[in-house]
Amino acid sequence: PRHAQVGVQEQLAILSDLMEVVRGSARQEVVRLGAQYAESAGWLYEDAGELTQAQLWTNQAMEWAYEANDPTMLAWTAFRRSQQAVPTGDGSRVVALARAARRNEAGLASPMRAATRVQEARGHAMDGDEVECLRLLDDAHSWAPDDVSGDARGGHGSFCPPSYIEINRAECLMRMGRPYAAIRCYEDALPVLPVVYRRDRASALAGKATAHLAAEQPELAAAD
Repeated sequence: PRHAQVGVQEQLAILSDLMEVVRGSARQEVVRLGAQYAESAGWLYEDAGELTQAQLWTNQAMEWAYEANDPTMLAWTAFRRSQQAVPTGDGSRVVALARAARRNEAGLASPMRAATRVQEARGHAMDGDEVECLRLLDDAHSWAPDDVSGDARGGHGSFCPPSYIEINRAECLMRMGRPYAAIRCYEDALPVLPVVYRRDRASALAGKATAHLAAEQPELAAAD
């Protein structure tokens, strides 16, 4: 991600310079594009483990999306801020930001509607609300993209096929102290997770190993 950051920052510098001189509808288009690049920068910094910079650029993307009157990007930046709030352990904030992301979801594409439900479910799991967590994950399947190749070119949320939802269900179950149920979810989801989802697969295998340890199955944890 650090190599990709260079190109994104170069484009952001150009767009920032343009914003100082253009006016009217031309500025709106520049700001709209700037929001897209800023959101990408936030993702790249997060991927590089630089959470402070990730939050800064996601907030900038949210500001520009609001100025550009881009409801899709505004919703997506709220979703991303919800993801970035997970490490704080504040489940209520995770839920609130995810709900904000889908406040006007009638205008959002189906994959985004799936992804925001998964994210809100994660917040409920952090708060120990199993009923609402599992309800949202079940509902997410109604909106999930049918993407078995992992191409993810369908726009925001297209990374969220059914197998991804079930891996997140397993993670939520672990948060709520149900390792045996989590293991079953991992066993069902991992074989059908798109091959190109390598990081998600690695993370899921680590999660499955943790679930086996919690279930007092160290030999199965070692095998994962």
